Amino acid sequence: MKCVYCGKEIKQFSEDYELFGCDGDFIHTKCRPKIEKEMDRVLKMTDKEFYEWIGIKDI
Repeated sequence: MKCVYCGKEIKQFSEDYELFGCDGDFIHTKCRPKIEKEMDRVLKMTDKEFYEWIGIKDI
């Protein structure tokens, strides 16, 4: 199984990992703060900032 954030293989018996979301994805425990920081950034964007972030210039 692979980490949904970094894409690296999770070594089940030697690395800390946890369930991420409701569809069976896993994430390294060390990657959790990084993905939460990115999600917080997107949640706090204005509509204009979000559209520019995804590549749409004119809304």
